[in-house]
Amino acid sequence: MKSPDAAMCRGFFFVAAGDGQCREPFCDAPLLGWSAMKPIAKNVNEASIPPGLVDAYLTHFRTQNDSLYWAWEEVDAATESLEFGLPLCLALVEAAANPAELAYIAAGPLEDLLRRRGTPAAQALEAPARVSARVREALHQVWLSPDDAAYTAWRAMVKKYPSIRDRTSIRTP
Repeated sequence: MKSPDAAMCRGFFFVAAGDGQCREPFCDAPLLGWSAMKPIAKNVNEASIPPGLVDAYLTHFRTQNDSLYWAWEEVDAATESLEFGLPLCLALVEAAANPAELAYIAAGPLEDLLRRRGTPAAQALEAPARVSARVREALHQVWLSPDDAAYTAWRAMVKKYPSIRDRTSIRTP
């Protein structure tokens, strides 16, 4: 958990309080006080994420190093459970270094979590989507079919929280 003297933007990136500038590349929002994290923190159990898993998963994506395939398998298995899959997906979204990584997470573990856990997963993502530009953008990159149990709740959330692509520098080819 971050210290109470930190601040955050809507994209989860924590910066030293004082200058009021967001350093999160996908977000042009003003910094919010520490209390803004509470709606997310009460729904996320960061202790359930094995140390090094987020870094190994993203490094596997970046390098395609087969020795890190175990991380992909662990993340895939975690999305079978809302208890483990939700905090892991949120940690991955927070750790994404660029739009390509965010898209990979959205089309992979986040989409899997929504498909496998259905409406409860979509409902659990409501609070993070409310305050995080990254979560909103990731939700816009998920593809669910009307046959998926989470479809209605996910679709409503996507309509409620528009994509930030049109008002920031994020562009997809």
